[in-house]
Amino acid sequence: MISKKYMLILGLLITVVGATSAKAKPLPPGSYKATCFDIKWGGRYGMRLQAACRNNFGGYRNAYFFPYKCTNRDIINRNGHLVCE
Repeated sequence: MISKKYMLILGLLITVVGATSAKAKPLPPGSYKATCFDIKWGGRYGMRLQAACRNNFGGYRNAYFFPYKCTNRDIINRNGHLVCE
């Protein structure tokens, strides 16, 4: 039989995990979304944008970018690299 203490701990854990994963940080706008996929936040503090972006040869490469460096400008994919324009 499962104890009440175990059930309480399990319930709290489910609540905490659900609360932290329910709100994902929105991705920054930009034309990079048309030629990149698997776009997500990464890095130690979730401040780095990561994506697999198409290059000029039709392949894909891992691209990393810090969007705070690009306020009010378009983030684009330039040959598999995320850059400000």
